[in-house]
Amino acid sequence: MNYLSEINEFHKRCLYNPVSARAIAFWFILMHYANSARWHFPLVIRESKIRGDLGLNHEQFIIARKELVDGEYIIHEVQSGNRPAKYRIVSRGSLTNRGEIQ
Repeated sequence: MNYLSEINEFHKRCLYNPVSARAIAFWFILMHYANSARWHFPLVIRESKIRGDLGLNHEQFIIARKELVDGEYIIHEVQSGNRPAKYRIVSRGSLTNRGEIQ
């Protein structure tokens, strides 16, 4: 995983497929968690953790996440019950032929 390459590619994509500042911050916090997890996916993170890190309320969180999913920046999987969601960052850099960070 080339962290800097992913950031550069994200920036380029945002020029043609813009997202809000909240969505950008959301993407960067997921990159932080992915780096901390040594790029093992999926990331399993509670909404409350991400919201707390970003200072977002529930509605702002949902909107930012939807922007990233709709723009194909991330993949979000809902789990049953009260289990945290799963996240994958979609790579446009030099990772796999499927474009996902594994």
